Amino acid sequence: MKKGFFIICFSVFVFTLLFGCSGKVPEMNSTERSSEKAETTTETTTLTTVPPLKHTKGKYIYDNAKIFGKSDYNDINDYIGGLCEESEINIAVVTENDINGEKPENFARKRYKELFDGNGDGMLLLINNDTKVDYLYKSGICEENISEEDEKNAFYTATREIVEGDYKSAVICIIKLAENCISG
Repeated sequence: MKKGFFIICFSVFVFTLLFGCSGKVPEMNSTERSSEKAETTTETTTLTTVPPLKHTKGKYIYDNAKIFGKSDYNDINDYIGGLCEESEINIAVVTENDINGEKPENFARKRYKELFDGNGDGMLLLINNDTKVDYLYKSGICEENISEEDEKNAFYTATREIVEGDYKSAVICIIKLAENCISG
């Protein structure tokens, strides 16, 4: 009798530890599962649910969130192209609706590595519609020559442009920071 009572008490104890007092089995939503999966992979692997980017000569905007009209896309792409030719730095703008549960800075760094093999001087602007936290990833000379104050001021001005619905001016305002990277 004592053995049976002990087994029942032990079972209840283990069940409570595993499933809590509610008696429900904890469930993970798909975001928790994918972020848990992403945390266990190494940094060199590609993103799990967001397809990797491939650099294409003459293409500087990867508008996965489809926020730019054709005219704005072409104007921004031409502006960035001119900066890249003049300075030989890497520049990209990436827009996303889903950053796979990652922090914006980690997501932007991975996108930069995908596009430019992590090489050279450059910057990548992540326009993040997922968590609404945009991020400017900088590498090499851009990391050295773009001050926090300049970046903060550029994002402040860009935010005003976005509120007015002018995404093109907002992006160009931030990308102009690349002029700090051009040796002169």
